[in-house]
Amino acid sequence: MPAVRKAALSATCGLSYVSLFSGAGVGCHGFRMAGFNCVATVEKAERRLQIQRFNRKCQLQSGYICGDLRDADVRARVREELDKNGLGESGPDVLIATPPCQGMSVCNHKKRDERSRNSLVVAAIEMTESIRPKIFIFENVRRFLDVLCADSDGQERPIGEALRRALSPHYEIFTQVVNLKNHGCASSRTRALAVGTRKDLAFTPLDLWPEWTPEKTLRQVVGDLPALKKMGEISPRDIFHAFREYDPRMREWLSGLKEGESAFDNRDAGKIPHRMIEGKAVANKRGNGDKYRRQRWDAAAPCVHTRNDIMASQNTVHPADDRVFSMREVMRMMSVPRGFKWSANSLPALNRMSAHAKRDFLRANEMNIRQCLGEAVPTGVFRRIADKARAALTAVRLSPREAREIIESRGLGDPGALRAFVVRNPMGLGLEALMTIAERANARRLENAAYYTPAKTCFKLMETLPPLSGRKVRILEPAAGIGRLLTLMPPLLSRCEQVDIEAMDIDADALALARVFLRKVKFPRHVKIRFVHGDFLKTADRAEYDLIVGNPPFGRLPGGALADIREWAENRRTRNVFAFFIEKSLKKAAHVALITPKSLLNAPEFSPTRALLRSRIVGVCDYGERGFKGVKIETVAFSAPSRAGLAGAKVRVESMPLNRRTEAARDYIFDDAFPVWLIYRDAEFDRVAEKLELGRFRVFRDRQIT
Repeated sequence: MPAVRKAALSATCGLSYVSLFSGAGVGCHGFRMAGFNCVATVEKAERRLQIQRFNRKCQLQSGYICGDLRDADVRARVREELDKNGLGESGPDVLIATPPCQGMSVCNHKKRDERSRNSLVVAAIEMTESIRPKIFIFENVRRFLDVLCADSDGQERPIGEALRRALSPHYEIFTQVVNLKNHGCASSRTRALAVGTRKDLAFTPLDLWPEWTPEKTLRQVVGDLPALKKMGEISPRDIFHAFREYDPRMREWLSGLKEGESAFDNRDAGKIPHRMIEGKAVANKRGNGDKYRRQRWDAAAPCVHTRNDIMASQNTVHPADDRVFSMREVMRMMSVPRGFKWSANSLPALNRMSAHAKRDFLRANEMNIRQCLGEAVPTGVFRRIADKARAALTAVRLSPREAREIIESRGLGDPGALRAFVVRNPMGLGLEALMTIAERANARRLENAAYYTPAKTCFKLMETLPPLSGRKVRILEPAAGIGRLLTLMPPLLSRCEQVDIEAMDIDADALALARVFLRKVKFPRHVKIRFVHGDFLKTADRAEYDLIVGNPPFGRLPGGALADIREWAENRRTRNVFAFFIEKSLKKAAHVALITPKSLLNAPEFSPTRALLRSRIVGVCDYGERGFKGVKIETVAFSAPSRAGLAGAKVRVESMPLNRRTEAARDYIFDDAFPVWLIYRDAEFDRVAEKLELGRFRVFRDRQIT
């Protein structure tokens, strides 16, 4: 055990990352702050790369690479830097890619055919596939994943599809559009995030997702900064807090505006934004409704755009002063730390300069700084991901033997002692290690068929879920155990206004541990969890849920326990608990996603259950024997709306043993001509089946055809 921890701690010193389309390094500075070493950073504009040098981002000067990632020489230089750092074989820990967004942004009204420009994304995908980092992170505007690109094979595809096509054989991938104001940014900024973790690792993208926190108001973000009333005024304590000058006649447009009002709302025609053409005032086009609009102190800070220097851009006007936001205010909105350097000189040195020298500095640098901020990823968002990546990459992983040694040496067989150990965590173990100990210490796990669900197994189930959103969402985990599945739920709940979760289990000791573990996870504050000690199969049917999700027990009920269940169960052939969980879940929830034995697909005793599910299932994941460590039973996960007819004509099938994902016609794999479901059915199967005389055997297993 000490040797394991020592190895993990030593790995902390060598964490590495590569940054593509890195701009001024504003976003990936969060990884630098978390102790990661930048091996190579690629940026096309030298003036922005210079800012990265000011912040000493790379240990080697050769790590700063100025060029276009589509150039073979640039890609070769990235590989050279990996070799210099001894990472040519293993790859870096993290790759970050934030490609230019002009071809995708809804704010770019002048874009033409940007598919070639968007194909910069393909260069980043190819680089990721080539160097195989442990983790990759792509960030861009909300439309990013849906925009067409020219893929590596010359075909046009949505970027999200191109990303999965190239990288899903090697990575678990989670994508979501989120407002970063709840994930580490101090302003509203809706973006698409794609996070991938290599399949040979024990953690998943959900383990790295930046946790949800309440948004901050503009007053909380910049309200303490001094007012700037005089045009051209520079705060003596901060050169970056300055009143950017503009045409003095425009000040009348703003001076009488209240919070939330736009200059276009002025009743005096002379105060409506206009241009003078041949001595006549010509009104400007209003365009976006957020131009020349004074912001509100007690609302979320607005999204920062590239042109944050002008009032004619979006949401740039201060709530009280007649000016656009200062650079310092914009930096705070983008969660950029005060210590980030924009020049070779420190902030105190810049503040000591004469007034004339300060104005010269701002004239030379302000536009570049503002553009870098508008195009950046907020530093705080990447810092949160970096902290989680560091924890995951350096976490202690326990083998069953090591877990058993800790349990025996510390007397953790007693439920109370185990809970106290988890709460105190005297060994500084991560969540996964603590849960491994808790699962092994549960004396009733075999009695209740309560097998611990590993992170990757949970993630595959989560991937089958529909998008969760709405005013109020109710979720039930009917066999919660120690709560592992629920610990991965927070990233899926950020777009809901209110979420009520019930964690139910028949084992009171396991449920008490679930309560402890879920306290260690940062759920959004709009999520409420209620713990229910009880038997799901014996609960009243009056409660209704939007989603029931979980890993029900796989054991068989004793004969005496069947009487009450068979009053409502349609499957009278089986005694297996999971089949009854399926039936009851379909009656109580709008959508059901459960892990079950693979025998669901083919065993005769489950044919009535298959009949209930056939027209509902939208996705199946085949774990093979990889779902549960040390358990030699093949398992699958399925996802299904409870109402027939909502599923559509296609079913998504993922296979962990074959490492592939496909879509198949529902009537093809759930063909009534066969008594079983054929999730691997293909043309070769059909050629063989056509030569057979069917209907001679009561049982058929697709593995018999080889």
